[in-house]
Amino acid sequence: MTMTNKDTATKLNSKPIPHTGLDEIGEEGSFKRSPSSHTSTIEPGGRFEPEANRYHLYVAHACPWAAGTLAALKYKGLDGIIGHSVVHPTWAKTNENDPSDAHCGWHFRNPGDDPVSNILGHGSFECDDALVPDTANGAKTVRELYELANDTAGKYTTPLLWCKKEKAVVNNESLQILKILDESFGDVLRDSGNDNGNDRCLFPPKLQVQAEEWNELIYDTVNNGVYKCGFAKTQAAYETAHKELFATLDVLEAHFGEQNNNSGPPLFLMGTQQPTWIDIRLYMTLVRFDPVYVVYFKCSHKKIGDSYPNLLTFMRTCYQRVPAIREATNMRHIKMHYYTSHPILNTYGIIPVSNGPSLTEGWEEMEEKE
Repeated sequence: MTMTNKDTATKLNSKPIPHTGLDEIGEEGSFKRSPSSHTSTIEPGGRFEPEANRYHLYVAHACPWAAGTLAALKYKGLDGIIGHSVVHPTWAKTNENDPSDAHCGWHFRNPGDDPVSNILGHGSFECDDALVPDTANGAKTVRELYELANDTAGKYTTPLLWCKKEKAVVNNESLQILKILDESFGDVLRDSGNDNGNDRCLFPPKLQVQAEEWNELIYDTVNNGVYKCGFAKTQAAYETAHKELFATLDVLEAHFGEQNNNSGPPLFLMGTQQPTWIDIRLYMTLVRFDPVYVVYFKCSHKKIGDSYPNLLTFMRTCYQRVPAIREATNMRHIKMHYYTSHPILNTYGIIPVSNGPSLTEGWEEMEEKE
C-alpha cells in the first residue's frame, strides 16, 4: 500500500500524516481501506461506562457508515441520551494556518451560513437546516476532534463516538458503534423512562452466525465494493471490483425474490419483521447506488431502479417502515458530498439532477398485499 511510507513517517515524527480514503491505494491500483484506529467499547466497569449525556456522535449524512449509526441512534431511542452533530457535506481544508497542509475533510457549519465552494473554488453549496454544529466541543472540523484526543492515525473519519467526560474518542468503527448503541445503554434507557428501544434488537443473538456470513460477502463486495470501483487506479482493479459487486447484487436480488414470494409482507434480509444491523448497512449503500455510485464510481452495469425490483422493494421497506432509517436518509447531502468533495473526480462540483428511484412509489400497493 502507498500508506507504508506515511506510516513510517508518522513513527519517525511522532505526528500523524493526515490522509483520506483516496490515499489508500495498493501497488496494483486497488483501494485498500485501512482499519479503524479507535475501537474501545462502552460497558459497566470499563473506562467508558454507560451514562446519559456523556457521549456525542459525530456524523455525515452523506457517509453510508455514519448515516447507519445515526439511524441506529434514533431507532434505539438514544437521541435523547446521546447528542449528535452533522457536518457539511462538502469537504474543506482542515488546516487553514498551514498552506503546505493539503488535507481536506469534514467541517462544521451552522444552518444559514454563507454557501461553501469546493476546494478549487467552484460551486456554491448551501448550509441547510440539516447541519448540526459541534455543541460538545465547539470544533470547526472533525480533524480538530481527533487532534484533541491525541489521535495517531491521521484519518479523520465519521462516524465518531466521543466521550465528553474524558475528551476522548471512544470508537470510530461503524459496525462496533452499531453494536454499542444496540447493547450498551439498556439500563440507561430504562432509567430514562424510554424503554421502547430495548424491544428493538439490531443484533439478535440467534441470527448472528447468519448475519456474519452475509456480512462477509456484502461488506467486501457491496459496502466496500463500490469504493473499490470508484477509487481504483488501474483498469484491472476496477473491473475485478465491478464484477464482484454485481455478482453479489444478483445473489441478493434472488434471495429477496424468494422471500417476497411468500404471502406475508416483504421481509428484511434474514426474514425478520424488524431490521437488523446488516439491513441498515445494506440499505445505506443501495440508497446511494443509482444517484451516486452508478455515475460517480462507475458502477454502471445495471441500476437498482431498472434491473433489481426486489432490492428496490427492500429499500422501500426500510425507508417506509423504519422512520429512523428515513430520517437518516438525506439525498441532498449524499449527492452534494460525493460530487463536490473530490475535485480529482469531478473538478467543477456539478451535481446530477436525479435522486434515483422513488422510495415511496408503489408503497400503497405493497401495503394492500399485507
